[in-house]
Amino acid sequence: MVSRLTLVREAMGISQTELAHKLRLTQGYISNIEKGHRNPSEDTQRRIARTLGVEREIIFRED
Repeated sequence: MVSRLTLVREAMGISQTELAHKLRLTQGYISNIEKGHRNPSEDTQRRIARTLGVEREIIFRED
C-alpha cells in the first residue's frame, strides 16, 4: 500500500531527497515515514504538510 505522503509528494513532483533537504531531514527518514516504519512527531508532520502545501490531516490521518 502506498502512503498518502508518497502520493502527495509524487503528485507535487518532489523526490524524497528534495523533501528531506527542504526539511533538513535525511532521505532515509522520509523513506521510513512513507513505509510506516517511523511515526514523526506532530511538529514534523506539520512541517512536512506545510512544505507540501497541504493540511496535516490529509497526509497523516488515521484510517
